[in-house]
Amino acid sequence: MKPIKCLSLLLLLVTLFSSCFTAKNLDKYITKQYPDFNLPSKKKPVEGISIASSMAGDDYASHSNQKSKIILPLIVYWQWDYTTTCVLNPAIPLKDFTNAVNATANKALKQKLNGRKLQLTLEQLPTSFSFYEKAHLVFVIYTFGWSTISVKSQEKDMIVSYKVTGEGTTEKTGKIQIPYGNDQQYISMYQSWKKATDDYLFNYQNNINRMSKLVVEELVKEM
Repeated sequence: MKPIKCLSLLLLLVTLFSSCFTAKNLDKYITKQYPDFNLPSKKKPVEGISIASSMAGDDYASHSNQKSKIILPLIVYWQWDYTTTCVLNPAIPLKDFTNAVNATANKALKQKLNGRKLQLTLEQLPTSFSFYEKAHLVFVIYTFGWSTISVKSQEKDMIVSYKVTGEGTTEKTGKIQIPYGNDQQYISMYQSWKKATDDYLFNYQNNINRMSKLVVEELVKEM
């Protein structure tokens, strides 16, 4: 295959995923997935437990940007890198965290509190993720090319500080840190970016729920 034909084919394959995949369109799509992200949870809170976040947000569900890098063409190898990064509003994982804690605050935690107040503050967790596209072209006797696409969160643990008060005085404070883990997903070239985004957000919410339950388990141990 001639280099120019293989190059055109490779760019076509990359375009299959990237069609309409812009930072602006990604933000529009995420806004549709979280229309009520900045409204309070409808689930009833657990009496005596308050939950807040130290991470500031704004009125937008997300902010995205795109970057591209082209490796200078060599005689036998070319490479293109595309990165699209999306930062979710902290209110989105905060609502998931709040719902999970309220659902997991079991009898054991309530018994440990014994009428005291528990204040939880979500200080850190991953709020951004990136799509990585790498396209390669090699000229060695035969010309061939390939590309890989993946999506992955930033590597940040969940950190939650807590304060226990009773009769107007602080009795105990501390911090709990839960590892987020590697959630990198490789995406089929023929998978749409909307489906890939849906899959990522579904797994992201599951991870937030999992870590939130671990926070409650650690609180029971530390009370």
